[in-house]
Amino acid sequence: MIDGFLFVLYYQRMNKIRSKHIALTLASVLVLLLVLTACGPAAPTPDAATDEPVTQPTPTQTGGAEDPTDSEEGVEGEEAYPPPQPTAAVADGPYPPPTNAVPTAASAYPEPESTPEGGVEFAFERPVNVGDTVIRGTGPAGLEVKIINVTFMGEEIASTVIGEDGLFEVEVPALEGGVRIGLTADIEGSDLEQQIVPGEGAINVPQVGYYFDSIVLSDNG
Repeated sequence: MIDGFLFVLYYQRMNKIRSKHIALTLASVLVLLLVLTACGPAAPTPDAATDEPVTQPTPTQTGGAEDPTDSEEGVEGEEAYPPPQPTAAVADGPYPPPTNAVPTAASAYPEPESTPEGGVEFAFERPVNVGDTVIRGTGPAGLEVKIINVTFMGEEIASTVIGEDGLFEVEVPALEGGVRIGLTADIEGSDLEQQIVPGEGAINVPQVGYYFDSIVLSDNG
């Protein structure tokens, strides 16, 4: 009786041990499968990928000497570029003299459309020199005239009224060299527009105004 009881206990214990061993084995297999799945399939080796030889593409020529056969095929049926045209022969002798870069007052600005016959000359009395303190000139009697510093964008230097004899004289600060002075008056809408004859230095300065005469001051007048 005791022997039978001991045999039953031994059999049950062996079954528990066998069950644990089976469970551990199954767990190990499952872990291995999970690791293999996570790592993915192994990369094929060159031998396993393909048995066919790999052909390398032939590099095209991007520079250097051209293949004569390619050149002949490329131009077949097409005309070659025309030869360069001969350039015009350069005339012998020196270059033509340069033109004056600074225009004179007579050529830089337009002249009056017409000069009235028997008109009154409205102009400076020349010469006008650096350091002068008096400016003289001629113009229509009774006309108010203004002496303007053209170089400084129309700054007024002095003004006066022309006498009955058609002459004017006005005192000014000592004149500086390299400055252009201009002679102007307001005659718009009056009959004087058709009577005044501008001086030789008449000039029209954009955004400044028209001057019936002007002079660039220098030591020699």
